[in-house]
Amino acid sequence: MPHAYGIAATLAVFLVFSCSPGTSTPDGGGTGGGSGGPITVSGTVTDRYGRAVSSATVVVIGKSAATTDAMGRFSIADVTAPYDIAVVASIGQVSDVTVFSRIARADPKLFSLGPTPALYQATVTGNLSGNIMLPTNLLSQRAGVLFSSPDTGESGSAQVIDSPYSTTVSWSGTNTTTGTVHVLQWNMMGGKPTTYVGYGRLANVLVANGSTAAMKDVQLNTVPDLLVTGTIDVPAGFTVNDTTIDLIFGKAAMELGGDLGPTSAFSYHAPAIAESTLRVKTLATAADGRSAMRAKLGLAAGAMGVALDLPTPASSGLPVQAASGIDLATQSFSWSAASPAGLYVLQLELGQRFRLYIITDANEAKVPSTSDLGLGTIASDTAGRWLVAGYDSNEATVDALTGAAQPYDALIAHGQDLRATSSGQRTFTTK
Repeated sequence: MPHAYGIAATLAVFLVFSCSPGTSTPDGGGTGGGSGGPITVSGTVTDRYGRAVSSATVVVIGKSAATTDAMGRFSIADVTAPYDIAVVASIGQVSDVTVFSRIARADPKLFSLGPTPALYQATVTGNLSGNIMLPTNLLSQRAGVLFSSPDTGESGSAQVIDSPYSTTVSWSGTNTTTGTVHVLQWNMMGGKPTTYVGYGRLANVLVANGSTAAMKDVQLNTVPDLLVTGTIDVPAGFTVNDTTIDLIFGKAAMELGGDLGPTSAFSYHAPAIAESTLRVKTLATAADGRSAMRAKLGLAAGAMGVALDLPTPASSGLPVQAASGIDLATQSFSWSAASPAGLYVLQLELGQRFRLYIITDANEAKVPSTSDLGLGTIASDTAGRWLVAGYDSNEATVDALTGAAQPYDALIAHGQDLRATSSGQRTFTTK
């Protein structure tokens, strides 16, 4: 089977942090600030699921810190735009800092890429009948159960071996949600789906946090399938690692199979199921550690000639690999432009205590002082590592990003065709 990587899971590897003043070009997409004098910045902080983050520390670099209330709101007075602003989330001795650079607006919507509070969870069980062959022959078959609701994030499917089935459901929002159970069984050969045995669904399934929804029985019926075909175009020096096709219900995804290793074209049998779509995604890497990901969403069974054109990642500039004596107060981290250009996410890990994420639309960034962030100092000879992720975002500037209704979704272009890249990791030690 191809390597299983979900879009959200892959993107979550590339966390984000911002540049210090002067490291990105002004963007002018916000409200207030600029030549109008000091402003009061009143904004909100959410997590990647759009839930309010309470008791988070918010720092405008050079100003006193604020703490978010139960609704994730904060306010900091006497700020001169453009400004850099950081969200600090700490658990135990580890601090995650997400910084947004050169913001002009007075009402930014920020998100934290630090620890995400646990989602609500429940268990769903039931019997299976109809067009399904049980127990599932794992040498030549796959069967999956998937729960979708408006409150579930990008969740994956659980494997079905026999009846009754059991699956764990995760969601955000309130402690209950109502959704649909989907069950699909198909035959495999060489890691690819060949024919589909049956599909069934059960709607209006109510689940509550910490409980089990039992007797949610599903009957499967025959399901037609059609081919999905296409080509893959990679940048020079890159090789495709794997390509997969997923069945999508809302935000929930069931991986059907694909190709492992280099390929320039694909052809997959896909089920034709009402109220579902398909996603084809591919990952390619280069010898220098750079990687690129491309996904096409919203496809229908029978789609022909799908083109996956992978982006070209940025190449890391300075500091060089294994650099020593790095003075974080003066060192600029730099990289070449990705193609297509978008927003960049500089991720740094410093020892076992700090993870710093810098969101910028420039090609370089400096690390804000950890003392200014209320996190103390970095010891000499601290080991660090860094990489740069690139996103073909919905917004062209960080200021515009913090004005989006769902800024994290806007960063990764959630629910849309996706291009994401990584420069590959480098290491260093501090002065």
